Amino acid sequence: MSKATVLGPDEGEKYWIAGDHITFKVGPQQTDKKYAVALTWTAPGSGPPPHIHANEDEMFYIIEGTMMFMDNQETFIGGPGTAVYLKKGIPHTFKNVGDKPAKFIVTTAPTGFEAFVAECGESITQIPCDKQVNDAAIGKLMANCGKYGVTILPEHKVIGEKAHVPKQRNLWVLGHLITIKLGAEDTAGNFSVVEIMTRPGLFVPAHKHLNMEEYFYVTEGEFKFTIGDKTLTATPGTFIHVPRNVMHGFENKTSAPAKMVDFHTPGGFEKFFEECGSPCHDINETPPEMPASVEQLAMMFRKHGMNLKE
Repeated sequence: MSKATVLGPDEGEKYWIAGDHITFKVGPQQTDKKYAVALTWTAPGSGPPPHIHANEDEMFYIIEGTMMFMDNQETFIGGPGTAVYLKKGIPHTFKNVGDKPAKFIVTTAPTGFEAFVAECGESITQIPCDKQVNDAAIGKLMANCGKYGVTILPEHKVIGEKAHVPKQRNLWVLGHLITIKLGAEDTAGNFSVVEIMTRPGLFVPAHKHLNMEEYFYVTEGEFKFTIGDKTLTATPGTFIHVPRNVMHGFENKTSAPAKMVDFHTPGGFEKFFEECGSPCHDINETPPEMPASVEQLAMMFRKHGMNLKE
């Protein structure tokens, strides 16, 4: 059985590459080369030139800061909670357009980009570091782009801006506030992305996904996670990767709400939230009651590829 990966805010392999600070959380060994997940720290004004990936799609979720994204010939700006999926083969880029550092989760699918970063960047021990972009750093990057299917487009032009209107929906699911950010139709079938806000005393019972993997990043408050036969406390910055067939659940045992972003892969898990949830019109309203029995809950879970812990 594959093991879960749990990393604290400062844990993971760290690299500096042309101004960006990247901490890898999981990669080929944990995901069977299907995707890699990293946390990126970018200073104001920083970001790569327009470019194309021939091999990987990229997905972003902004935790802090204000980012500009370019998708082909249009740009849009997003702040915390913005989720963006950019497909391979299309010119794109991103830039921190705010006056403070930006922090965001980047998922690349399949893996391979992590090897590019390791070869073209430099290993570091802390973020931020004091390295500066110079001709040597740019030359090292440019010399290896072709090897990894990356094409830099310094002359690429944009034709205008577009409003990034999230397709997010708020639902009450088992008492939790679920905000759907991206679904299978938005991510070429690869991912589902939601935010989970859990009020004090609420929990998700221990369960396992038969056909999906899941990873979490805690943004606010504190969760008590159960993974297999172990229990851990997850505070802001904690990253948790749960392979399929690994039993897991979580609970908010504190007196304040807690929040995290939750990814499922492959995509499609938004259907569980849509079928089992009900629309939330006001986050201050009283959530609907949970299923009346364990049997009803187990049936809901089984329908969507999950088994509850017996």
